[in-house]
Amino acid sequence: MGVVYGAEDLRLRRPVALKFLPAGVMPDDRSRARMFAEARAASALDHPNICTVHAIEETPEGEVFIVMPAYTGETLKARIERGPLPVADAVKLTSQIAEGLSRAHAAGMVHRDIKPANVIVTGDGVPKILDFGLAMDPDVTSEYGSSAAGTLAYMSPEQASGEAIDAGADIWALGVMLYEMLAGEAPFHGETATAVLASVARARPRPLAERNPAIPKPVAAIVARALAPSRGARYPRIDDMLVDLRAAMRQSDSTGTRAAAKRVPSIAVLPFSDMSPAKDQDWFCEGIAEELINALAALQNVRVAARTSSFQFKGQALDVRAIGEKLDTETVLEGSVRKAGNRLRITVQLIDVTSGYHLWSERYDRDMDDVFAVQDEIARAIVEKLRVQLSGEEAAEPLVKPHTAKPEAYQKYLEGRYYWTRRNSGAFQEAIVCFKETIAMDPDYALAHAGLADAYSILGLYGIASPLTFGPLAQASARRALELDPDLPESHAARALVQWSYERDWQGAVDSYERALTLNPHLNITRGQFGPLLAYIGRAAEGLANAAAASRAEPFNPVLNFYYAGVLQWVGLQEQALTECERLLQHFPDAPLSLWIKALALRELGRIDDAIAVMERGVALLPESTLARGTLGFLLAIAGQRDQALEAVRWLESRREAGYVSPKSIADVYAGLRDPDATMVWLERAFEEHDGFLVNAFSNRAYDWLRGDPRFLALFRKMKLGEPWPSAQ
Repeated sequence: MGVVYGAEDLRLRRPVALKFLPAGVMPDDRSRARMFAEARAASALDHPNICTVHAIEETPEGEVFIVMPAYTGETLKARIERGPLPVADAVKLTSQIAEGLSRAHAAGMVHRDIKPANVIVTGDGVPKILDFGLAMDPDVTSEYGSSAAGTLAYMSPEQASGEAIDAGADIWALGVMLYEMLAGEAPFHGETATAVLASVARARPRPLAERNPAIPKPVAAIVARALAPSRGARYPRIDDMLVDLRAAMRQSDSTGTRAAAKRVPSIAVLPFSDMSPAKDQDWFCEGIAEELINALAALQNVRVAARTSSFQFKGQALDVRAIGEKLDTETVLEGSVRKAGNRLRITVQLIDVTSGYHLWSERYDRDMDDVFAVQDEIARAIVEKLRVQLSGEEAAEPLVKPHTAKPEAYQKYLEGRYYWTRRNSGAFQEAIVCFKETIAMDPDYALAHAGLADAYSILGLYGIASPLTFGPLAQASARRALELDPDLPESHAARALVQWSYERDWQGAVDSYERALTLNPHLNITRGQFGPLLAYIGRAAEGLANAAAASRAEPFNPVLNFYYAGVLQWVGLQEQALTECERLLQHFPDAPLSLWIKALALRELGRIDDAIAVMERGVALLPESTLARGTLGFLLAIAGQRDQALEAVRWLESRREAGYVSPKSIADVYAGLRDPDATMVWLERAFEEHDGFLVNAFSNRAYDWLRGDPRFLALFRKMKLGEPWPSAQ
């Protein structure tokens, strides 16, 4: 695939590897451009198990070369040639490679050529995946001369037959590699390319147990599932395979093999049950559990399942062992709350998911004035039972930090946040009422001001209410939150949302998001929001990385799925966007934001009828949503259903006479109808009214036909998004 030279970076004074690519790898300008784009995206995959791409350059003679770190060590291929690896070493290496692939898949990239020769194991035993940006190019042929990208001995049957390649190709190849590490030879081989293909097609390698009876059954089962003949019987995602690999690392088998990785205690906190007589404390039950999650997640030496991952089991009569297995945690905390007047009873149980036995349980009967102390007691008891080592600062400070000294304000804040997480028009209004009441009880409660700013911003951004009305209110609330507590990450996050959704201060928003995430890297909603902003301003790879990280941290969060899938769709990775939407919709079939992105991705893939059907479902779920109605009108227009599209735009325009409707939604329909004057009228109104979705028009291919219009170019420049795209100059 090329020639690699050792070199020195003279500016940074560091050793590097330069990989020169033969001209045949990129036969035309189109594949060359894709190669550069994919190398740029790969360079953003900041992960310890992925070889970073420092740069991709071109000599004056037209030779292309990739600049990478220079590692000491050997390829995994060379290591395997010396004989089978110990089981613990093989599982540990495979787990680390899977973690690197998980990061890549989350960013919408498939390697396509995972094999031992493409993994370097450094001197300290860390595997580094090579050749992102090269192996991903569909025009690259296999080393056997096949037209399918990759290496035949590591290809899945469908990949070898030339079918569409997805993340499953990497999962199959990783299964082949694990087999080879354990057995000392690959499961599929032959003297000729045809013989190798025939061996892969049969997908019936010799069982590992016959090669080495000492291989633990759970490890053999992982290999068997990864190499299942039926595509549907294999691991659907690399993260699912990673769960089993981690379990194998934790489990001591009969030979005593165990991964050398340091044990990190893990816990899932379930939403507490409401045992109050009136059954009206659901918001308080969720709030208490969420506060414990936040407190434990802030610690350095414990792994905590995210809120949305744990809360998906609310109301389900599942055994905690099944929950622990699904969330890959060793323990589960469940509890209940009984509140009557000012009296409070909280009961908690910490359960070992392997045995199903209680590790600890306690009942707390207190006044509401003691709610802060109770939460801290519970958190510290959990830390003790999990044997978590606290740092000096963690031991000295309260683990649960309410940011107010007034229990009544704290309760009202929890109620506001409860409504905020529901993410619909009515709930946002309820959240605003609660946050205002909280501030009335404690005017110096910075978290409540930040929550109020977020609610105001989202009302305008989602087209629920006019940004001209709520934008200034959001500004004032975010400003007040920062004045009260300049070190509160939520204050900076609230300010960032105002800056990009209302003020169009792109760099200011970037700075605010970075400050918030420096103060608290666990703010997943903040990281998720940061992803689209970076994509808007031309930093697509960074946007993907942030949105992917947030979605990976909370895989069952519909809002984070929306951000991640939206960025994938925005940058043109439609298949990956569709996959992400469908993954979430399996759990939440009525998630409106995921339906919206799914419809847009289907449209870009040419499946316009499917896109219309999805958006019709979205309108049926939210008949008053102007965003859904505008998108449906746009899809109908480009499908040639002009009368239905005109009906949709007339509905939107009539609604504006009675209340707020996003001008961008109306512009979308006219864009589908190819009406330049009407489209520009509504885009200009969107600019004047600070419509947060206006930025979408400048990368949405639905507006490509308008890029030659000087009015459109002038509007782009007014948005201050950077240099115009080439076709608009």
